Amino acid sequence: MNQPWKTDKWFVSPWNYEPEVTTEFKFPPTKEIKIHDITLRDGEQQAGIAYTKKDKLMIAKALAEAGVHRIEAGMPAVSKEDEAAIKEIVQANFGPEIFAFSRCMASDVKLAKECGVKGVVVEIPSSEHVIKYAYGWELQKAIDLSIEATLLAKELGLYTVWFPIDASRADLNWRTGEEASRTPLPR
Repeated sequence: MNQPWKTDKWFVSPWNYEPEVTTEFKFPPTKEIKIHDITLRDGEQQAGIAYTKKDKLMIAKALAEAGVHRIEAGMPAVSKEDEAAIKEIVQANFGPEIFAFSRCMASDVKLAKECGVKGVVVEIPSSEHVIKYAYGWELQKAIDLSIEATLLAKELGLYTVWFPIDASRADLNWRTGEEASRTPLPR
């Protein structure tokens, strides 16, 4: 079976190989491509891995030396240690832009700003599986939190990336109660 999205060493979403994605896909000139590294946040989300502040500074410096343009330094709301590490990385001024990661919550966005980062990645669950069954929310709550957090980030002058987690399992036809009462979406 031909599965270019999966090897014995790595895999990505098979959606990356759909014709709607690949048709006319061309990279811009190299000088326009920016590398956004998530090692200091996502790399730590593995069993048995917990970076110290010293580890984070050393990794951030190595990423800068490797030519990474943007470093997602962590999630300040996770702990005082993570918050302190992010602040030190910003103060070290290794060269890359420093971003923080946050939930779609005003308090998280404010904390990211207090760390001195240039930007923030705000996450919100996007599938019914996570929103309704894991968080116990209605879809409208996720929408409202997304709007509130991204508007606040913009008001605070942060470059803002909105990140809908679990999007590959989100039903494109799932709508709020108000939307569902309108004309059904075509199938």
